[in-house]
Amino acid sequence: MLIEADDEAIESRPMLSLSAVITRRVAEYRVARLAGKSKRGTLRSPATVNASARCCARSWHMALAWEELAKLPTFKMAKEEGRQRFLTTRMAVAPLR
Repeated sequence: MLIEADDEAIESRPMLSLSAVITRRVAEYRVARLAGKSKRGTLRSPATVNASARCCARSWHMALAWEELAKLPTFKMAKEEGRQRFLTTRMAVAPLR
């Protein structure tokens, strides 16, 4: 009788879709990657984490096309800081190309 109660409890739980699990896992992965350190011992840049996320996103698009996923997982890319450039005198007087 105890086994039947356990079986009923298992059957009554809603199943998570693959895309729901991936969405949650992507968020966890991104937080862990941003908090982790690179081989040089510095914090990873948001651009590095975004590059990994873009690679994963491409594979999820392929899985969607192959009907392995019902829908794409949603996540936000980390905000990247643009590169700071310095204008030299030579660049300032050169015509725009």
